[in-house]
Amino acid sequence: MSNRKWNLAILLLLLLFVFLLLQFLYSTLRIRDLAHPLNGADGEEPAAYVVLISQELDNPFWRSVEQGARDASLQYGYHLEYIGPVRINPAEQIRLLKKSIAAKPDAILLQGINDPEYRKLIDQAVSQGIAVIAVDTDEPGSRRL
Repeated sequence: MSNRKWNLAILLLLLLFVFLLLQFLYSTLRIRDLAHPLNGADGEEPAAYVVLISQELDNPFWRSVEQGARDASLQYGYHLEYIGPVRINPAEQIRLLKKSIAAKPDAILLQGINDPEYRKLIDQAVSQGIAVIAVDTDEPGSRRL
């Protein structure tokens, strides 16, 4: 191949490389623009995080409480996590309350179970700045709202 053909081939490869590099750059910028709203970079505060601990996960009453809380979460823009034992189990409710406190939500909605350990955990959550609200059954003697 003559020198002229080699130069033309190298020029075409160089142009192809530049084109692919520009495409890559464009794709990178496009992905960054798409991901930008997901990072909350607009200075928005993250949505409030609320945990609802039910007495029994699939109980119709608690499902209606969950639905009302979900409707409110959509209206007021907070994240709701619905958890609870499969069957009525106070020990499991205590474990779920400990787990919820460790997650540091903004608020915990729960049912009182009239247990000294549960009251102590509620007081611990309140002292950490977590709002605790008793639903359905109160937990007297605790610092719940």
